Amino acid sequence: MGYDQQLAEDVTLYHPARNVLKTLVSKDRYVGRRLGRLQRCHPDRYGTPGVPPRPTRIKRPRRTLPVRNRLAFGTLSAFLTDMRGLSYYREYAGGHRVNEPTDDETPGFGALVAFVALIGAALLAARRQN
Repeated sequence: MGYDQQLAEDVTLYHPARNVLKTLVSKDRYVGRRLGRLQRCHPDRYGTPGVPPRPTRIKRPRRTLPVRNRLAFGTLSAFLTDMRGLSYYREYAGGHRVNEPTDDETPGFGALVAFVALIGAALLAARRQN
């Protein structure tokens, strides 16, 4: 059972970096939906539905970066984590139905994204003043 593995030294693997905000948001929304679906379908393996996994992989910028860049990085990281969480709870609340529009077609979802980003920026500004 299983597959035999072979090594091919002349194979080149290329995976382009996501460097556009739309693709980063799309990826994190996908991950959130899939985590919700995995928990709903396999709670014994992926945890209790409704309790999202802890936000892991929040990377911290290097201390050598200027403060402005670290704040931008932190804002982006928090925003993407929020997108993953929103998509998780959207999946948990109703799941994805066949005739349901995708996230990109859902009316008002862009406004929700903008609202979350605005709140994140306000919280960072308040934190910076303290």
